[in-house]
Amino acid sequence: TMTDGNLGIGAFSTCSSISSIKLPNGITTIPKDLFYNCTNLARVDIPATVTHIEDGAFHLCENLPVEQILFEGLEYLGHNNLYRDGAASIYIPSTLRYIGCYNLRSYGPVEVTVAPGNQYFKVVGNILYSSDGKTLYCILGNPTEDFTIDNNTVETVWSHAFINSPLTNYNFPNLKEVKCYAFGRTNLSDVTIKKGVKYGENCYYFCDSTLTSVTIEEGVTELPTWCFYNCSNLKTPPTIPSSLTKLGPACFANCGFNYIKLGKSFNSFGASALSR
Repeated sequence: TMTDGNLGIGAFSTCSSISSIKLPNGITTIPKDLFYNCTNLARVDIPATVTHIEDGAFHLCENLPVEQILFEGLEYLGHNNLYRDGAASIYIPSTLRYIGCYNLRSYGPVEVTVAPGNQYFKVVGNILYSSDGKTLYCILGNPTEDFTIDNNTVETVWSHAFINSPLTNYNFPNLKEVKCYAFGRTNLSDVTIKKGVKYGENCYYFCDSTLTSVTIEEGVTELPTWCFYNCSNLKTPPTIPSSLTKLGPACFANCGFNYIKLGKSFNSFGASALSR
C-alpha cells in the first residue's frame, strides 16, 4: 500500500517483485511508465479519484487484467497500457473520452465493446470511430491480409490509426486532417497529398517496400517533417506544384531518388530533407 500521493514517472518500472499494489487516495493521474515492465504485477487497487492514465503506465504488465485498467470514471488512457501478445477483449467504459490507439492493437484479434452510455466512441467492423463517425481512431487488432477502406464521413485520421497494417488503399473524400504516424509502415502503393488537408509528422514514413508514387496537388504549401521518410521504393521524385514553399526536415530522407525540382515560390528546405 502506498501512502504518498507524489508519484514520479517510471518510479516502479521493471520491478519484477511487485505482484500487487494499492495506490493512494486522492491522486488523479497515474504517470507515464509508472509500472512499465512490472511483469508479475497482477493486481492494482486504483482509487476512484483517478481520471487519467498516461502513456505506458502499465506497459508490458501482461499479468494485469485489462478490466483493472479500464474502469468507470476513467477519462483518458494513454498509449501502450493494454497492448497484449495475443487476443484481447476490451470494454470501453462510459466515461472514457480518449484512448491511445496502440492499446487496441495486438499480435492477435481484438474485440472492443463500447459501453452503451459512452458518447465518444463507436465500433464499426474492426475500426474504432468517434461517435459521429468524423474521426477514425484506429483499426483493431493485427490484420494480416491486405485491405482497403472507403468512407465519406471521415474528416480526421488519428495518430497511429493504421500503422503497421497491410492497408493498400483508402478513400476519404471529406478528409481534413491526417495526424502523425497515421499511415506509417502500411502497404500503400500511391499517395496523393491533397490541398486543404493538414498532415502531421511521419504520416507516411517507412512505407518502404510498396510506395512507388506520390502526387502533390496544386495548392499544397508544405510537407511535414519525416513525411515520407525511408520510402526507399519511391524512386521517381514527385512533381512539386508551384504553391509548395516548404519541405520539413527529413521529409524525403532515404527515399529512392536524390534530386527534386522545386518551384520559384519555394523558400524553406528542412535539414536532411533529401538525405540518403
